[in-house]
Amino acid sequence: MLPAGEQQISFLGALSHEDTKRHIAASDAFILCSKTGADGDKEGIPVVLMEAMAMGLPCVSTRHSGIPEVIPEESHWLLAEEGNAADIAVKIEQLINSPAAEIAKLSQLGRKKIEQEFNLETEVAKLKNIYSSIINE
Repeated sequence: MLPAGEQQISFLGALSHEDTKRHIAASDAFILCSKTGADGDKEGIPVVLMEAMAMGLPCVSTRHSGIPEVIPEESHWLLAEEGNAADIAVKIEQLINSPAAEIAKLSQLGRKKIEQEFNLETEVAKLKNIYSSIINE
């Protein structure tokens, strides 16, 4: 984290995939405030959240759809109530005020969860095994 007085938050809007990766890599944390649409539409598990976690960033997000499923349980204190700006601000402040060792632990847990539970090769292997068992019955 940056020293007090040098902390910055940037709102960048829509970016290309490559620009997104570059900005995430240069960041200290990732914040994603998902919200259910007026028509009830939800996004599931946002890929950009998984990418940020895989890149080792601590993440503040909302209790929306599948997001709590992807965030390690030890990091659920960084999940704000959907649509509650004050709660989001509290979670961001709590992260900023966390000791560096705690932030490093959260980052490692997030990356590990993505590697273990959301790994494309592992999931494809599971599907192959399912299909093989069905074919061989």
